Amino acid sequence: MKVSDHTLFKTGAIFYLILGAGHTIGHFILSFIDRDASAAIDNRLAEMSFSPRVSILDIYQGFSLQMGVMLFFFGLLCLSIKKPSKKIFIITLLTSALSVFICFIYLPRLPQVLSSIALVAFASAFVLSIRKPIAQQ
Repeated sequence: MKVSDHTLFKTGAIFYLILGAGHTIGHFILSFIDRDASAAIDNRLAEMSFSPRVSILDIYQGFSLQMGVMLFFFGLLCLSIKKPSKKIFIITLLTSALSVFICFIYLPRLPQVLSSIALVAFASAFVLSIRKPIAQQ
């Protein structure tokens, strides 16, 4: 079975959708489970000066939620591209490589696996797009 660069690009995008949705869902699940931990952190850490209600945990959770939403919409944006240009291939490849690097430093297995699959899909799509004859591009 022959797989096209377009199919591989869409596969990478789908795994970003899954990663973003999972990240966002995980954020909400953990925010309900970790109420005691949240209270303990709020009691021990100094509050940031932006607002008397914003703790370091609030900032962390805000960035976590923002990251999940951005990952999801990055995947959605990639899915909406009908014919990716070489620049788009390179941007998604570099974004995925950086994501995998960060995942392997800071995150557990599931995000590592999903990010790695997206990276392999985007890298394969890029290689196939380079190997296409000019008439097919």
